[in-house]
Amino acid sequence: MSTSGCEPAIRRIFRNSKIDPAIAFRVRDSEALANMVSQGHGVTIMPQLAIPTQVERIATISIEPQQRRHIFAVTRRGRSELPAVGTLKIMLCKGKRSVRSSFLRALVRHAKEGDRRGR
Repeated sequence: MSTSGCEPAIRRIFRNSKIDPAIAFRVRDSEALANMVSQGHGVTIMPQLAIPTQVERIATISIEPQQRRHIFAVTRRGRSELPAVGTLKIMLCKGKRSVRSSFLRALVRHAKEGDRRGR
């Protein structure tokens, strides 16, 4: 079972389904957990956003009824906003699927602009 921030939600799924799972391992890292599944050490439940794309020999199955989570962007209060933060907020509001790669490109672009300005 994942010991990351999703553990309470996973435990709630089991409790609501009246299931007492036999938990053999408790792991914080989602990639390590997916690798354990790929090696035949069991099954797991994790949020779709946490499923590593580079792990082979795993399959995903949607849980019914589907579970919902609220994910928030967090920034520092009282500071001027970096352009990369503004870009991330726009992408999140638009529901863009490639947020991670687009955000990283924006962050790199901002860092290069800062280097040119002597920051």
